[in-house]
Amino acid sequence: VIYHHGGISIERMAEGFGVTFAQIHAALAYYYDHKTEIDHHLQEEQVLSDQYLAEGKATLSGVLLKRPKL
Repeated sequence: VIYHHGGISIERMAEGFGVTFAQIHAALAYYYDHKTEIDHHLQEEQVLSDQYLAEGKATLSGVLLKRPKL
């Protein structure tokens, strides 16, 4: 969802994650069916991430290294 909102194409996401177009569409369909709950969870994760970065418990480079290169 984050990549989708960031403008990454379905084709690029499928290639980057090693999944089919259908799987990307299914994941996005699930997201839109549960948007409120998932957006709330993503917001909580963002708050925790910001806190860890501010407290020096994590680095941005460490976070970025865990994401697939799309």
